[in-house]
Amino acid sequence: MVNQKQKKGVLRAESISKAYPQNKKKNSDIKDHLLLMLDALIVNRKKDPKKKELFNALSNVNLELNAGESLGIIGLNGSGKSTLLQILAGTLQPTSGVVKKNGRIAALLELGSGFNPEFTGKENVYLNAQILGLTEEETNKKYSDIIRFAEIGDFIDQPVRTYSSGMMLRLAFAVVAHVDPDVLIIDEALAVGDARFQARCFYFLESLLRKKKSIILVSHDMDSVARICTKALLLHQGKVVTKGQTIEVINEYHKVITDQYEENLNENNISRNNQKQSKDISLKLKLENQEKERWTYGGEMGEISKYCLTNKNNEEVSVLVTGEPFNVYFSIKSHQDIISPIYAMKIRNAKGLVIYGTNTSINNVNTKNLKAGDNQEVLFKQNANLCAGDYLISIGFTRYRDGNLEVIHRRHDTIKLKIISNNNSFGITNLFSKIEINNL
Repeated sequence: MVNQKQKKGVLRAESISKAYPQNKKKNSDIKDHLLLMLDALIVNRKKDPKKKELFNALSNVNLELNAGESLGIIGLNGSGKSTLLQILAGTLQPTSGVVKKNGRIAALLELGSGFNPEFTGKENVYLNAQILGLTEEETNKKYSDIIRFAEIGDFIDQPVRTYSSGMMLRLAFAVVAHVDPDVLIIDEALAVGDARFQARCFYFLESLLRKKKSIILVSHDMDSVARICTKALLLHQGKVVTKGQTIEVINEYHKVITDQYEENLNENNISRNNQKQSKDISLKLKLENQEKERWTYGGEMGEISKYCLTNKNNEEVSVLVTGEPFNVYFSIKSHQDIISPIYAMKIRNAKGLVIYGTNTSINNVNTKNLKAGDNQEVLFKQNANLCAGDYLISIGFTRYRDGNLEVIHRRHDTIKLKIISNNNSFGITNLFSKIEINNL
């Protein structure tokens, strides 16, 4: 029964919350600290008017991790990700809730947090291995493999305070990699290493999953999350917004990013309006006109109104997995009669290079002549055969008149697209090569 249980749930968090006192005064006094300690000991204590307000870093977080699963935890800075990882790793106690563990947990959290800077690399290897549950005899057997993995050469006998951040990461990762954990917890650590070391780390993490070990990864790199994680969880302001399939959670994360950006933009506009309202109104109109001139052109004879990106299930998204089918949708309205309209779509990468472009004329698609007031919707269907990265999509509404192309309405870089990859292809396009090897 024990073995069967270990095969299933290796880590479970139930109703995890974490609250911290908010220090409104720069210098808190001893009385305040004593009151907080008494609160923890006395249940029916009367409320003190001087009692500090609490900041809820986490509120009622639940998650479950089974053997062989990998969980990505994503969210904006300050959403509670690192706090949750510390609680799962056991280095921080929750205010309420419980964490249940089956098996050995190893964590790579804040860079160098488990190292004594005055100890040598070798001494820190033995210290960390002991903290993670290895005996000295077990560490002796694994030591040469740890040093080989870390690749820091003679620096292994130097104090850790002399190490670069990359060297410290390699040594820390090498130790946790050879502890043989049932659950490995990683907080943004992979972002520090160079490309070659990151590749080795990914290979190691994938090998862990093949051994039915489990991984929890916090990262702002959605490609890493998509590649490693079988499921994901989105935290925002200490609460779980959504959890489930990785790609769906990443799409929700990008909605949160967009909402946060617009919220900050609105707050800044309100602040400026309060300071100098009349000047800001004229400046705002000027900026809006400049923005319109930069990103749109035309619109008098006809216009592109609604537009979005949808996946194979016709759900509006902004993130796709490489190779996934997707649609570019937009609707048009004619303000006058238009003969043989042309509808176009173009994709550029973040550096401005045109990756792909097409239109109804190139594809020999016959379009219906429009009368004033007509409405139509246009759908470009294709596969996202692109490597990981950020892309911008432009859409156009044109026609030929007297042998010249005339723009009716064009929207530049109006749809943002992020491609994440679950393989290690590189470049701009993904050709999904099939490799065959035959004996001669």
